[in-house]
Amino acid sequence: MQAIKLAYPDAVKWDKGATLIDAKSVDSDEGIAAFDGTSRSWSITFGIPNTDEAFLVNIHDGRINAHGEVTDEGAPPLSKGYFITDLSKVKFDSPELLKKSHQCHKTVSK
Repeated sequence: MQAIKLAYPDAVKWDKGATLIDAKSVDSDEGIAAFDGTSRSWSITFGIPNTDEAFLVNIHDGRINAHGEVTDEGAPPLSKGYFITDLSKVKFDSPELLKKSHQCHKTVSK
């Protein structure tokens, strides 16, 4: 959630209609900071519903390190249903999911 909140103002500068498409952890095996469900690197994609326009924000160690338009001309427009419009419906963040997984599967975190 923190990465999305950090990236959002940058996306809105690109276009006021920017809406979240996805957020992916992009840590490599060597770059994993901890086994607590946090991630050092994120790739956050925004777009504009009913267009093919997209904007990518890369975050590393809590700072935006790259951003830019990644529109795929010729791709079909993305409908509103493809976008995440209400972050309050996201019930878990990575640390909470990791804790639940450990409880359900009786695993031990490092």
